[in-house]
Amino acid sequence: MTAMEDTFEELRKNLIDAAEDVLNDAKPLGYPVTWNHFEVTLDVASFFRSYRIINATEFGKRVGINNTLISQYVSGLKSPGKKQTAKILQGIRELG
Repeated sequence: MTAMEDTFEELRKNLIDAAEDVLNDAKPLGYPVTWNHFEVTLDVASFFRSYRIINATEFGKRVGINNTLISQYVSGLKSPGKKQTAKILQGIRELG
């Protein structure tokens, strides 16, 4: 199941609605589908679209990713590797 919305809250609501439909349809068939079968992930571009209050350039400086590269991540032109993802996640955690 895939969904795209303008805000994280809209995405969350639509995914919950869709997941509940799947769970309700599976119950009478005896399928053991639970909430543990679902995973929500947010890529870097989606994260920055959802949290526009975060200035990507300043965030990149803070976590040690150059402006060109963070701009490519934000626009979806590139995806960060494991090392860069770790920097981004740590920066998000530090923001609270």
